Amino acid sequence: MRMPSFVNKVSVPAFSYSVTREYPYKWFTPVAIVGGILLTVLFSAINFYSTAYTMVTTTTPYRESFLSRRWPRYIPDIFTSKIQPWCEPSVIPAHSYFNTNQSGLTYELFSVEGEDFSTAALNYSGGSIDECAVEELSIRFETSNSRSPVQMSTSDWEVTVSSFITCRIEEHQVLLITRYGPMSTDIMDSKGSLPLGFYGHLSEGQLSMPTPGLYWAEQLSKAFWLETLVAITNETIQESAAGTAASRYNLSSGFITLYPRSDSQGMDMKNESFFGYVEWAFFDQARGQRYMGSSYDEGIIGLGRNKSWPNVWSQVDRLGKAMVSTNYRDLGQWQLPSQANMLSTPESLRYWTANFSTILAQSPNWLMERWPLSTFDDMEEEFFVTDLLNITTSSIITTYMCQEPVLKSWANVIVSILVADLVFLRAAWSLYNLIVGYFLKSRHPDANICEDCLARKKEEDSLAKQPTTTNTIASTDISEQDIEMKHLPAQRPSAGQYESTQSSLTHRNEESQSLLEVEERHATNDTGPSVVRTSPLGS
Repeated sequence: MRMPSFVNKVSVPAFSYSVTREYPYKWFTPVAIVGGILLTVLFSAINFYSTAYTMVTTTTPYRESFLSRRWPRYIPDIFTSKIQPWCEPSVIPAHSYFNTNQSGLTYELFSVEGEDFSTAALNYSGGSIDECAVEELSIRFETSNSRSPVQMSTSDWEVTVSSFITCRIEEHQVLLITRYGPMSTDIMDSKGSLPLGFYGHLSEGQLSMPTPGLYWAEQLSKAFWLETLVAITNETIQESAAGTAASRYNLSSGFITLYPRSDSQGMDMKNESFFGYVEWAFFDQARGQRYMGSSYDEGIIGLGRNKSWPNVWSQVDRLGKAMVSTNYRDLGQWQLPSQANMLSTPESLRYWTANFSTILAQSPNWLMERWPLSTFDDMEEEFFVTDLLNITTSSIITTYMCQEPVLKSWANVIVSILVADLVFLRAAWSLYNLIVGYFLKSRHPDANICEDCLARKKEEDSLAKQPTTTNTIASTDISEQDIEMKHLPAQRPSAGQYESTQSSLTHRNEESQSLLEVEERHATNDTGPSVVRTSPLGS
């Protein structure tokens, strides 16, 4: 049976939203607002640092300067850990060449401790060069072997000095070799297998303004190299009967090897016993003769006093000490005592440059013109004293493969941040409601159902418990319409803030229809007199 509508349906504009329960927490809205603002800032920061930058590969020789562009410390690492600039270690193979940041000599990485000799390599990350010690110096003499006509026309002899140095570089014990010989750096006849400047100071051609320390290192090395060159030339010529000069024994090559004492790093450079063990050999290839010897007890100073042939021992001693001082300064060994380096104090420089005038007087004019010398005076003392006393640590100059963060276009950054923020804020809001609802149900179970819902439930229960209405209708002759209207529940309390007018009417219509259905069921099951229902409203 269809229940007719009580009133005409009227379209009433209304705004409605669902309310499942009443929240007893007054802090819910303020927390939602403040938390939303804070979460927006947090999510924006996370999205910015995670999506706004892309890592780009680049190469640079300035590793420390590159890494100094790291994000400030006040930004948490959780944001910047993946967008920090970083560099891979530079691989320096054995038998390759490098320079230090002092820009002095060129060094060859001869070996790395614990690595295979043929495949050894140093993984270098910009650390300092520490604990260096010159283990051996070899001064080599050449006449015609391996020399070009240009070099032979310049001088009968060529002198080169080599240093064998052990150092610790980033927990690796390495062996370095460096050489010095101004004549071997002739641009017209440079050795193709070696880098330009390998036998000389880079300050000559590559530094327009060399540091004072390296300038005087070059002056001392050049002066004592020139002194040794003149000495070996004078020792190996002899006057013939015709009055012409000829090489004594017709020597073609030779070497003198110097070994510093184990405690040499604490010794004064003026000490004549700085080099403890000496060995030498000279060769006459035309006759197949060789002249060899060694001295441990007397050392190099004893050979000089005895004027053992060839009498170049004093000159070789000064050249070796100049090379050691240059090595220690170029490798940044600032911790050594000042007396263990010729370049440490103005007094030391004045002492070692005092005989430059004698060296120049003994040298041929063409040598003085090509390699001029300077002496240290009082005016230069004021200018150079600060730099000479401050030896800085050294590091290897090499190229690093690095990655740096580069900011994307602002349009892409803003769009990606907005989209990500919306997703995160939606998830945060759902989680917030879930948590508050969970604690609300457990601590305030009476808030699970609204008051109006409970009132309506009680009325429905009371109607279900009332006696059968069929007999009442038959005895009182009350029309069904009146009964229906009288048995309708009383008007509910006003709920204007929850429902619109149209929704209230619709609800009452549904309750009336429910009541009639209940009465029909009672009439069917009742064995009393039958009742004829009439409805003035019609079926």
